[in-house]
Amino acid sequence: MGITGVALGLIVGLLVGFSFELSIGLIFGAISCCLFGLLGGLNRGGAAVVKHYALRLILWLSRYTPFKFIQFLDYGAKLIILKKVGGGYMFIHRMLLEHFAEIEVKERMADAPDIQP
Repeated sequence: MGITGVALGLIVGLLVGFSFELSIGLIFGAISCCLFGLLGGLNRGGAAVVKHYALRLILWLSRYTPFKFIQFLDYGAKLIILKKVGGGYMFIHRMLLEHFAEIEVKERMADAPDIQP
């Protein structure tokens, strides 16, 4: 889609250049190339990248995850708490996973005492 954006930008730039002035057409064409290319890139997967990094930023600002999350997970794998599986990680011991899941439930229960398990 980026190539299509460049082509559309060039066509728009040439049309404007022939209608008004060549320098105005070049400027308008360059702006159109960037705009169409950006919109096409966001449509073809760029939006997922933006959402991914926005989620990581929100989790870091909320202090749920560290800033260097991959290094943190690699450190957990070095300590043999986690195991690297393909592009992801999993707990070595099922009991450890259940322990961390239980801690989260207990914290939520402390925040909202009117909820019963």
